[in-house]
Amino acid sequence: MITIRTRTLRRIEAPYPFSKLSKEQLCKMNEILHNPKTISVYSDYSTIEDTNIVGLAGCFVGNGNTYVKSKKEYLELESDPTYGEMLAVSYCIGVLPNLLDEYQRYLQTPNTIIVYSDTEVISQAIDETVKFRRQHHKDIMNEIRILLADFRFAFPLMNI
Repeated sequence: MITIRTRTLRRIEAPYPFSKLSKEQLCKMNEILHNPKTISVYSDYSTIEDTNIVGLAGCFVGNGNTYVKSKKEYLELESDPTYGEMLAVSYCIGVLPNLLDEYQRYLQTPNTIIVYSDTEVISQAIDETVKFRRQHHKDIMNEIRILLADFRFAFPLMNI
């Protein structure tokens, strides 16, 4: 028997549509969703336990639009959550140039991109305040740094 449980926000008769969100949270959510000059990128990683199959995804939000990009990947080595989250950030930054071409066709050009992750280590590692011992962590962080440098070169007026 398989049991699947989800926590959903249920619509009820209330001054605002989702009862589990405060008015402040709802306002903040709408500010992020409808901001014409900022794209918020929510990266995530998931894995199927006891396999080498992982999922990488990014949700790109801004100016009233939401784009979701994802892919399945097979890892050669045993993944850990930190490495997986770094893979997800790398994937999202790699997808950004193509997404921005599509985004700019219909919308204003954003000047800021904020990438969110489930781990704080990534932002510290980009600034090189954290050193990794595992080689695969070092490799993926170098890949993220290269992707960021390439992105900044291609889009010099955007702050990421």
